[in-house]
Formats: sequence, structure tokens, C-alpha cells
Amino acid sequence: MEDKKIDIKYDHNLEEQKRPKVEVYEGKDGMKTVMEDILRSGIKEFLAYGSSRSSYEVIPAFMDDWHKRRIKKGIICKYIYDNNAKEYGKVREKMPLTEVKYLSPDIISPVWTEIAKDYVITGHITESGAIVFLMKDKEMAKKHLHYFELIWKQAWALYNNEYDWSDKAWWQHRTPIP
Repeated sequence: MEDKKIDIKYDHNLEEQKRPKVEVYEGKDGMKTVMEDILRSGIKEFLAYGSSRSSYEVIPAFMDDWHKRRIKKGIICKYIYDNNAKEYGKVREKMPLTEVKYLSPDIISPVWTEIAKDYVITGHITESGAIVFLMKDKEMAKKHLHYFELIWKQAWALYNNEYDWSDKAWWQHRTPIP
């Protein structure tokens, strides 16, 4: 029996395609850059959880304009806001192609996470400014999408007047927090 040599060629491009692309952005300009990139990426849906009012406090006019352009492109947006961001959530609820839910008041997100196609964006506001991590990775985006869907189903909708507590026992009722 004759040994056969198997020639395996290593394709460096294949490895590069599978590796996540991660970028870090800082400050107002960094936040704007990430949001512009997402809008240009051809997404159909934009999802966010742990959303707080921070981006609207840092770049309010930009975010208003971004939403106008998002709606014009027909991009659906779903937010799960922290409960302390109801003021901003109520404004977003009135926008076309936008759905909003809220987390229970006892859950405060230290960061926000956004999912758009193959992108996962995580950010937070620090004393020195904003920091945003942009990751392009299909598998990571799928996992975050799954997590978003779980939270979306469970998000406390009391402040949307959607949740019916009538069939719950007295001890299961949550006391509304003004």
C-alpha cells in the first residue's frame, strides 16, 4: 500500500471571516459613528435592552434625527428601557415602527446593549464620557437576540398598561411606583 500525501492548504482569509470584529469608540463622536454605521448597514430591525436615558442626554438632537432617518428607511425598533427612563420611552412609543417595554423598577442596567443584524453594541456613560464597544459577529448577535427575546417576553409591561394582575393572588401584586 502506497502512502498518499494529503496537501492541506490553510486559507488565512477564512480565519479572518470567522473572527469577530471588535471596535471601541469613545465620546459623543464615537456614539454617533456607531449609530451611523448601523443605519448604513442595511438592517431591518434594531433591538435594545438595558436602555436608559443616557444616550438621549448625551446626544439628544442626533438621536431624534437618527430615529427620523430610521423610520424613513422602514427599520423596526424595539426597546426594553430601564424603568427610570419612562420619560424617554413614552416619547419613543409614539414613533412609528417602534415598540417599547420596561424592566421592573428593581432592575437597573449598568450598560445598554443593542443588536442590529450581525452587530452587538454595548455601551455606558462614564464620568469622562461615553464608551461604546461594537462587535460584528453573527454567532454573538444570535445569542444576544435570543436573550433579547427572552427579556422581551418577560419585560414588566405594567407601565404600558398591558399587564393584567386580576388573576393573581394578593401577594403576587406589585405595588405601582410613581
